[in-house]
Amino acid sequence: MNPYSDVAVVINLLVTLAVGWGFLWLNGTVRKQTKFNNYRFRFFELRDRLTYLVMEGQIAEGSREHRVLLMLLNGAVQSTGTFEVTRFLRFIANWANDPRTQKDLDRVLRNMQSHTSSPYREIVQDALELALQMLKKDTWFLLRVIYPMIKALNLLLRSPVLLQKAIAWTTKLIEAKGNVHARLNSLAATT
Repeated sequence: MNPYSDVAVVINLLVTLAVGWGFLWLNGTVRKQTKFNNYRFRFFELRDRLTYLVMEGQIAEGSREHRVLLMLLNGAVQSTGTFEVTRFLRFIANWANDPRTQKDLDRVLRNMQSHTSSPYREIVQDALELALQMLKKDTWFLLRVIYPMIKALNLLLRSPVLLQKAIAWTTKLIEAKGNVHARLNSLAATT
């Protein structure tokens, strides 16, 4: 056997690993930043549309509808600004599990039935749809692969604390996704 063929195999393997690593790095940085910038600018657009409605006088600046939606849009803009999926997911999970925010959002959705501003309804619906779209995209791998693995490890290792925390966080995220989806359905029912 030719000793140079072994060297060629090793060099090809190293080149393949380097190209694979480069592709993963490029995908993880550039593509992820581009995707998050797209989401972020869509949230900016929704916030600008809301501000335009306030300037036109269709919505009162201090009203509950304005405050709640502005708080949610600002939080979404801030959480997508770091290009970290976990920060956005944490924001949505906290938002969806905060009783005070949920109470305010329920009031806003109830008041929307009598609200004459169709553009405001569109902004609320677009914001919820965008959040749900991000949740679906960013949690697919987490919910389909990692969560079942964590649950299986939890059963095998008899409930270590770290796995319990991971399961609790993922369960909180699943509940948040359901909560955002329910709000979107109730909004669709009011229009």
